[in-house]
Amino acid sequence: MGRQVEGVCAEVLEKRRDEFNKKFIQAGRTHRHLDPEGFLEFLGGPLCQVVNQAADFEKADRLAGPLYELCLELFCKGLLGRDHGSAVNRAWQELFPAVFSFMEEDVETLPALLINSVYNISMEKQARENQWIDIMVRIAKVAKTRTELTESGMVAAWRCGMAVYRDGALEIVDRLGSRILSIIFGTLITDSQRTDTQENTVKTGFDSKEFVASLKGNRWFDPSMPPSKNLAITGFAGGFKGFGGSLIDPPRVQVDDGRIFVVDSHSTWQLYADAFGTNLRRSSIVPSKQKTPPGLAITIDRDGFVQKGEEQNLFRELANNSSTGCVRDSLFVCLPSSHYVFIIGQRG
Repeated sequence: MGRQVEGVCAEVLEKRRDEFNKKFIQAGRTHRHLDPEGFLEFLGGPLCQVVNQAADFEKADRLAGPLYELCLELFCKGLLGRDHGSAVNRAWQELFPAVFSFMEEDVETLPALLINSVYNISMEKQARENQWIDIMVRIAKVAKTRTELTESGMVAAWRCGMAVYRDGALEIVDRLGSRILSIIFGTLITDSQRTDTQENTVKTGFDSKEFVASLKGNRWFDPSMPPSKNLAITGFAGGFKGFGGSLIDPPRVQVDDGRIFVVDSHSTWQLYADAFGTNLRRSSIVPSKQKTPPGLAITIDRDGFVQKGEEQNLFRELANNSSTGCVRDSLFVCLPSSHYVFIIGQRG
């Protein structure tokens, strides 16, 4: 049996009982797995938890329709349910109440936008959807507008492993205040350095302008890691498809117009990589071989000796490499016996 529905939500559900029952019956005809008791349990719990935050019946009624339809759609897709452990389930129960004031302004699109965001992050193997939810719950307490909330969400998704969002995030990161940036990146970021009574500068965390410049200037900058000029393996991507990876056989890597492509015998992928994550996306582009611009190259020889300017390091595990590609601050290396692409860069 579903739980007892209380509050203004109960009045709304009673008023719209026939309408909502009809929608559930229609959905059940094409989705035989629908769990009526589980749906009622969720309806009387997490859904009403949000609707009951409304100040009056009229506002609750306006919220209930779109949220009911979204809830039903997610149940049909198997993304919500009784004792469901998905990040989508958690986002509804923890994030929706936190963003309620913004949801009142835009119940038609904001809830679906947030659900789509957490779902997309959860589908990326190296991304961290639960960290994103934690960050967004905190941002909801300080964001002043819907735009600030959603832009923060994009930057936070990048921070949580969605390297594919890097370019878009860097276009808007300047617009976010130091308080929000501190939440997203988990470090103290200030608008300016404070001074003591002797007018001496006191360094407290990162200056926001310097911080943003570091993000834009070095894809391997990570405020949680000590900076280093040493060349190091900063990431990897790929893996054998039979073991949950993406690639059928050992790939080769190519650079085309500053973009990194990974090619196996069946597919071409575009690789997005930085300090926060690596993502592979299928691509229809056929990359052309291009020479690395002089002065920007990170080179590797057959013994695994890597050099960038005066910096050098030996990676014996990358000896006898079969394919390499370089962009300004990163070297991408493939081996004839591995389904992975290894990435070398500098964290400072």
